[in-house]
Amino acid sequence: EIFPESRLKRELRAWIGKNAYGYYFNGQDRKGNARDSLDMQGHLVSFDMTEILKYPLPAACLNWNIMHRIRQTIQQTAKPSMVFIDETKPQIANPQFQGYVSEMLLEHRKLRSSVSLCFQTADAVVNSPIANVMKDNCPTLFLFPNLRTCS
Repeated sequence: EIFPESRLKRELRAWIGKNAYGYYFNGQDRKGNARDSLDMQGHLVSFDMTEILKYPLPAACLNWNIMHRIRQTIQQTAKPSMVFIDETKPQIANPQFQGYVSEMLLEHRKLRSSVSLCFQTADAVVNSPIANVMKDNCPTLFLFPNLRTCS
C-alpha cells in the first residue's frame, strides 16, 4: 500500500468509487478510467437538485463543486451566460452556497453573466441570509401571484 491508513484516508473513502457518495463525483470515460465527468461546455447545462437536497452533506459538496465549476467556466470563457437557480431557499441555507451566490450577484455582471434566483414566496427573499446582497444587487424583481390563492 502506497499510503498508510490515516484519518484523512478514512474520511475520503466515502467519496471515492462505488462508496456512499462516490456516485456523485466519480465519472468514467468510455474505457472505464476515472475522470471528472462534469461537462460545463454545452450551450445549456442543467442540474436537477430535487433528490440530492434531501441529503445535506452530499448536497452541500455537490453544490460547492457545481458552483465552483460554473464560476471557473464563466471566468475562462468570458461568454455571455445566465445562471438560473430554481428553489433557491433550501440551497441558500448552506453558508458556503450563500457565499457563492453573494459573490455571483456582486461580480457576475462584470463577467457578462446574469444570475436569476427563484423563491416560492416573497418572505423567503426578505428573510434570506443574503437578503441585503440581493436587495443591493438585484434592482429588478419579478413577483408572480399564486393564482390558486387569488379570488
